[in-house]
Amino acid sequence: TLTDPDSRGSAYMGILVALFNVCSGVCFITVYAIIIFEKLLKNETMKLKPMHLTSKQDSYFVGFASLLGAIISYYSIAIFSRRAIFIGGHFIMGVLLCISGYYIHINQPELVLLSFCSFVVVYQATQGSCMYIYVAEIVVNEVAMGLALLCMMLSMTV
Repeated sequence: TLTDPDSRGSAYMGILVALFNVCSGVCFITVYAIIIFEKLLKNETMKLKPMHLTSKQDSYFVGFASLLGAIISYYSIAIFSRRAIFIGGHFIMGVLLCISGYYIHINQPELVLLSFCSFVVVYQATQGSCMYIYVAEIVVNEVAMGLALLCMMLSMTV
């Protein structure tokens, strides 16, 4: 498939789209959310400010945001072009990651939660759900689809 001139371009594009999906930063949020919130809450208690949620409850909100984004994706995929979904989604996610980093730096757990949830909703509404549809649309055979998904899963483990 990667050497066949007829399917080589779509196979490489499918692999690139899958790798860009992993590089979006969603794994950082979903895997490390509890650790980030625990460290923020530990710093928060030193300042004697009241915090209403535990780190576990914060991670529940991130999971609910993922569900909400997946529901929204049903409509976003039908309304927007693939180009708008990928480029616009990556731009918005990049801005939200920068905002999240700033809020982590200034130790604002509530704003970190808001920015994490916003990021996850945007990810699921754009890149997260559309990646599988887009790769299935552009690749010409199931081997290329399998290679794209294999590359995505392998890069998630790294």
